[in-house]
Amino acid sequence: MRLNFREPAPRGRSWDTRRHFWSAFPLDGYESETQFSVFFNLIRNMIRTYPKGFLVGWALTMGVTSLLVGLAFAPPFVSEAARVFIMQAFSGVCHQLSSRSPHIDGVALGVCHRCFGTYAGFPAAALLYGALRGFWPFSTRIAPWILVIGVLPAVVDWSGDVLGIWMNTPVSRIITGGFLGLVAGYFLVAAVVDSFVLHYRPNHKDSS
Repeated sequence: MRLNFREPAPRGRSWDTRRHFWSAFPLDGYESETQFSVFFNLIRNMIRTYPKGFLVGWALTMGVTSLLVGLAFAPPFVSEAARVFIMQAFSGVCHQLSSRSPHIDGVALGVCHRCFGTYAGFPAAALLYGALRGFWPFSTRIAPWILVIGVLPAVVDWSGDVLGIWMNTPVSRIITGGFLGLVAGYFLVAAVVDSFVLHYRPNHKDSS
């Protein structure tokens, strides 16, 4: 299956990512219904406007990234054995230095400040992508530069501290990590959702 970060939607494409999401929710005929019925019908209409496969890919990404955040947040609330297992699981991707990690009741979370912000940014990006109904304003040419912009604040924050120009703080590490997670997560959920939309599309053929 060939995946790509989409160019602006071509003419005739069934899923136009440039369409404003609120245009899909007509309110005609709802005046005499209860507030609950109006809300239910709006949600139903919203779901119907998503292309087939969109919600499957979105739910998968949202679930997995939320699970990662939950696991990273879990060590202060689980048994000692479970805590050791979680810390070891995250040790391959994070330095887990105590002085640079968030604590709850004296117990460190599974990852450092910046990594926790990054993980938290992933489900936030999934929520944003779903709310915008897969809006993708980036061309293939500029998409890599958007990722660079996402990484840049974290690199600057880290470099300034290492070079002695300034001392970063837990807040700066979480914010820059969160920005990275939001940008990278938007690309991640777009890739996963696209793969499911392509899979469910009629007469779709895998291409290498």
